[in-house]
Amino acid sequence: MFEHANLTAEAYQGFLEEHNEDEAAAFASLVTPIVERFCAKNELSPIDSDLVDEFSAALWAIAQEEGISRPLPKKEKGEPVSLEPEVKAELITELLDRIETSEARFALAHMGKYFFSTMLQPEFADCRLNYCTANEEGEYRRQNLDYCKKRISGSHCVDCPLFIQTEPENHPQILQLQWKAIDDSELHENLDVFLPEDFRQFRYFMHLYRRCAAGFEEVEEAPPADEAIAETEAESETPEGTGVDETGFEDIGADEVAVDETGFEDIGIEDDMDFGDEDWG
Repeated sequence: MFEHANLTAEAYQGFLEEHNEDEAAAFASLVTPIVERFCAKNELSPIDSDLVDEFSAALWAIAQEEGISRPLPKKEKGEPVSLEPEVKAELITELLDRIETSEARFALAHMGKYFFSTMLQPEFADCRLNYCTANEEGEYRRQNLDYCKKRISGSHCVDCPLFIQTEPENHPQILQLQWKAIDDSELHENLDVFLPEDFRQFRYFMHLYRRCAAGFEEVEEAPPADEAIAETEAESETPEGTGVDETGFEDIGADEVAVDETGFEDIGIEDDMDFGDEDWG
């Protein structure tokens, strides 16, 4: 597994060697635990391993065809950009066509949106702060346990730079500093939901893949964790906007599907798919 202190081309190559130099296989090895965690936390039936392999292979192939976003150049901050709803709908349609199954359709489509956003949206340097921003109803959804169980990245956006910038042992402090509940015990008891380390490993892989594909010999060092924490403490204003967009999921007829083999509709995901104020980035 990758270590925050050693995000180098050598570490990436070593990981590939563990998977016989097969990038698609290396990618799949990181998708699988996320899928397993997602199903377990949402009390869904496990998805067959062969289907998860098909899902991973299709994700990787489609992302390669679309063009995985390039690394953020040094000394640039970049801007957070979310995939357009029409693009997401087309990607999910293609994904479901390639795996050619009705099994776990809801669950795979739901997770697929997050994976595509992670791979295709551009890198940027400053967190959107969606994890500590209320919606129009005053709800901090990114700090709600049941809500974050439905997200493969937990409280943070899938492309949040803090996954790369922050040392894992210091990351919970950043969330705690902006946690709205008086009692933050739920956060610390459920870090595998709010701050999943399997997803951090996936982000490490994509971070290194981008740089190695671009010919970088070694990635730039992430800023010290105390700098990220200090920036979080200093941030007091609610950012303009939340990077929110529509999922566009209804465009592929998902609302016509009553249930899949995982029992996905039982936890109300069909409503979550239509959230207009959710940020799939």
